[in-house]
Amino acid sequence: MLRHYFLIMCCLIRFAVIAEPSPFDQRVSQSIEIDDYNLAIEALKSLEGNSLSTSEQSLLNLSYADVAIRHGQIQDALAYALQASRYAQSQRLLEDVAKANKLEAVTYYYLGDYDKAIDGYQATLVHYRMVNDYVQQANLLNNIGLANIRVAEYDNALVAYSEAQSLYQQYGSVEDQIDIKHNLAVLYISLRQYDNAIAHYEEVLQWHKANSSQAQIMHIYGEYSVPLKLAQQYQRALEYGLLAVEYYRDTNNPYALASALHNASEVHFELENYQAAGELAGQAITMAREIGHQKALSGALYTLAKTRFVFQDTEQAIEYLSQAQAIATEANDQALELPIRWLFAMLHANQGNNREALDAMQIAINQQNKLNNISLNTKLARYQSKMLAQEVNQLKHAKALEELRAKQVFEYWVAVVICLVLFGFLSFVLYRRNVERRANSLLTQKMLERTKQIEELNRELSLSSQSKVNQ
Repeated sequence: MLRHYFLIMCCLIRFAVIAEPSPFDQRVSQSIEIDDYNLAIEALKSLEGNSLSTSEQSLLNLSYADVAIRHGQIQDALAYALQASRYAQSQRLLEDVAKANKLEAVTYYYLGDYDKAIDGYQATLVHYRMVNDYVQQANLLNNIGLANIRVAEYDNALVAYSEAQSLYQQYGSVEDQIDIKHNLAVLYISLRQYDNAIAHYEEVLQWHKANSSQAQIMHIYGEYSVPLKLAQQYQRALEYGLLAVEYYRDTNNPYALASALHNASEVHFELENYQAAGELAGQAITMAREIGHQKALSGALYTLAKTRFVFQDTEQAIEYLSQAQAIATEANDQALELPIRWLFAMLHANQGNNREALDAMQIAINQQNKLNNISLNTKLARYQSKMLAQEVNQLKHAKALEELRAKQVFEYWVAVVICLVLFGFLSFVLYRRNVERRANSLLTQKMLERTKQIEELNRELSLSSQSKVNQ
């Protein structure tokens, strides 16, 4: 949970113009970097004025949402993002419309409305495909993968990550490659491959410790505690989790703090520190309610229900669990819905309500079977898709062979025609040469005969002249 702020913010828009930013752009960037949320917003508001161009006003609108997300003020961020989107649309600033839509999708992700987040990311992806911005495409695919993990659409997540990884390899940076590893670690957690998740996190942490700020490292610490807990490395999980809690308390980031408190409460529960688990879960619930962090709220309610059950407060446990179930169902959080059903069965059995316990157990079994069927159907669909792809490839191959044969036949007849034309031309040339040779021969022969005739005539004239002289 904790890493999503940092990860998605790494994929967000670059507001400043890269080549020689204007003084206005520089002041916006400086305002965004202010550590205090209220001071950052005030600094941005001081830049408002009638002299702003449409592009500057749009940049300012986007920056409000950016600052709100950075400081975990997600409800404010959503309002700012919607305002930025409306303004950009009215001014036909298509690039800024895409940026605003992306920010809006990010806020929906944080608020636990993953379907809206996916829709927003995909709509924005269309724009960046049209303008051939490959890095932004990869960033959006990265975010789509994260959201799909939250709704247990693991195949869709893998498809998105694969495409993002391919784009990052061609157009991205080393940090982009690290982000993909980070996402895969989250996916491994969902697939219960905790050793793989831990290995990926350790590689990611090593890189960020050498290249990133304390804030980024703390985000990773908070999330790293999750696979450590699930791998039953509870002391290490608690160490990293509490580091994140203290950091977010000091930096006043309510969204990340709610997630960190929930994760730390879960670790305390596994260590059988039930009192501490309940206290941290209660703090997480209060924080999550204030900011609308549905994921942390449902998780913390579930943890608090477990601690109430341990202390034999069954009625209170059922109340908390009912609230958690309502939120998880609305958010389609199947990963949480299933353990909630099982805990309901245990609570009803503890009260002696055997009928309700059996009903809850049956619902849990049905839900587990449904998840298994979805997995099997997905594998079957993948297999059928693979078979269909093979058939298509075979048809393409057969068509290619047919086209090759047709091309060969065409080339054969072209060669035959060329040969016939050449043969005719050569025959004509040879015929002309033969005719010319014969004509020259006849002319030469006639000239020789004429020469002989002239010579004989001259001889006769000469003899005639001599005979006249003698007479």
